Order: sequence, then C-alpha cells, then structure tokens
Amino acid sequence: MSTINGRACVANGVPVDKVFSNGQQVYGRNLMLMTNKPSIYPSLGSFSISNPKTSSINASGEVTVTTDVNVADLFYRFISPSASNLARLTAGETYRFTGKVKGTLSQSNYLNTRNQYKKANDNAWRELPNTRIDVSTEYTTFSAVITVPADATAFYFSLSVAGSGSINAGDMFTFKDIMYTRDYGYDVPYTPAPEDVM
Repeated sequence: MSTINGRACVANGVPVDKVFSNGQQVYGRNLMLMTNKPSIYPSLGSFSISNPKTSSINASGEVTVTTDVNVADLFYRFISPSASNLARLTAGETYRFTGKVKGTLSQSNYLNTRNQYKKANDNAWRELPNTRIDVSTEYTTFSAVITVPADATAFYFSLSVAGSGSINAGDMFTFKDIMYTRDYGYDVPYTPAPEDVM
C-alpha cells in the first residue's frame, strides 16, 4: 500500500518515484519545490528572477515576467548559478522539465529551456541543448528531456526569451505547473513536491 509520509511517496516502507493506478501513472515525484506556494515561488535551490522590469505572481500560481523597456535578455532562472549546486539533481541522470507557458513576444522571438552546467575546477558555464517553445496567448504545454552530464558539479535551468537578440518593451511570458521529474519516457500529470503538501 502506498502512503505519503511527508517527504516522499512510500510503498511497503520504500520511497518510490512513481505510482500507477489502473495502469495510469498518477504520481511522479516533482523535484521542484514551492510550485504550489506562489508567495514564495520556487526553486530546487535558491530563487532568482533576472532582468525583468516587472514580475508578478498570482494566487493561482501563475508567474508573469515582463519588461517595460527594450532589453537584450529576459528570463526566469529556477536555480541560481553556483559552482557547487546540483540542486537535488544527480549527475549522469536524465530528467524531464515540463510546464505550461503563454505570452506575447515581439519580432520572431520564442522561449527556450536554457540548461547550463559546470565541471569541477572550471569556471566556464557550458550550454546543453535547448528546447524551443513557441508561445501564444493561450497556454501551451512544454516538455524538455535533459541529461545532467556525469562530470557536472553545478547545474541550472531557466525559461529564456530567444530569437532576434532584442526584446521589446511589453514583451512578456507567464508560466505555471512547473515539474522537474526523473524521465519516465513521457510527461506525468502536474503535482507539487510531496514536501509542499504535507
């Protein structure tokens, strides 16, 4: 029998990463903390919003990032860069980053899932492949599969505007239902981290 003990889902005394009901997966452990507590929204490690002129979080957990001036970068970073922070992830493991996003972006801009890592004794942040997300005024579900390199000692990821190299005043994006889980080969329904519901 499966129970939630406040830290994880437990079956027969053993923590599990996924749970099935009638052949359908109903639980995949969200490693992202605070996604259901927008007043202190989020992160696996520490929290950082960079470069927006304004940002807002509503009671439904929707986070909006926008700018009222022209800028070169607009992004939301879920983990603050640190030379020694893997933020609850494991080097060499594969994860799935999912969520819902909408927005209005000028020119030919779109969103990327931006993923970077560092090696031991190396100050260079190295880029992993990005996943492009085309946004519209209605929510779109995105999904990115990311393998943390086996030699990584630090890792962070963000949602970042990309495309033209220029972001206009009024550009914005909104996201919700953020999940970071081990990769099971498909998306699992959104659930907050078990630590956040107990």
